Amino acid sequence: MLLLGVIEAMKRHYKKKLITHILECEECLNEALKKINVKDVIYMIAQAWQLAKAITIRKSFHKIVVQKRREDESQQTENPPTDGELFEIINSIEGCEEVLEEDIF
Repeated sequence: MLLLGVIEAMKRHYKKKLITHILECEECLNEALKKINVKDVIYMIAQAWQLAKAITIRKSFHKIVVQKRREDESQQTENPPTDGELFEIINSIEGCEEVLEEDIF
């Protein structure tokens, strides 16, 4: 739910890559799908991530910040999160503990 916008964007880009790959194959659909391996899928997902717009990611994390603020009841404003707040939230996500600030901004 939290990163739904990012996931939806990535899925759209991935599906487009997959369909393009299938259409470029000269075989039938079943044969084209059989030729796709895990490495191909990983590259398509990586390309889909590269195509995800920064604003989509930022808006998704903004939603996380707003929800966290409501849960904590410490701040009632819906101002866009500061870069520091976004960085703190990203680092608190499992698997993102080693993300550096220059990777984000």
